[in-house]
Amino acid sequence: MVGILIAAAGGVVACSDDDGERMTIAEYVAALDAIDDENSERTDALFASITDENDVDQARNAFSKLPGELRRAVSQAEDLNPPEEAQAKHDALVEALDEFADAMQDAANAGADATSVEKFFAAVESDGFAAAGEGFAKACLDMQNLAKDKGITVDLGCDDDED
Repeated sequence: MVGILIAAAGGVVACSDDDGERMTIAEYVAALDAIDDENSERTDALFASITDENDVDQARNAFSKLPGELRRAVSQAEDLNPPEEAQAKHDALVEALDEFADAMQDAANAGADATSVEKFFAAVESDGFAAAGEGFAKACLDMQNLAKDKGITVDLGCDDDED
């Protein structure tokens, strides 16, 4: 589930014009999709850097970089100027992603002293982390469903088991 949520987390920069003109829904969704694609590549590379799945230092190192990647996606999403019809869902998505980044940082900190991969992941798995991940998945699905309602086909990498 963490992999799906992280992949959903996002990374593009598609800002509005300097005059403050709002993006169209199609431009906005395309920008979110690009954020997702870029972030997926970056987080996949972090996990690909783990050459020994039993090496707690490699796991800790990769996981500790994830909050920064999520914050990069938050910053990129904040730079977007969504259409008015998407503003509330955009705000909810950015807030949920920011909360997920905070929870991921807390989780990484909780596993800082773990002596094995098992102990590391036991330490990082918390109710707060799970709740933040679920909150982000819901906000992501809400945005994806808005796009679908507007006739736009997009896969933002949301955990769509609830769809």
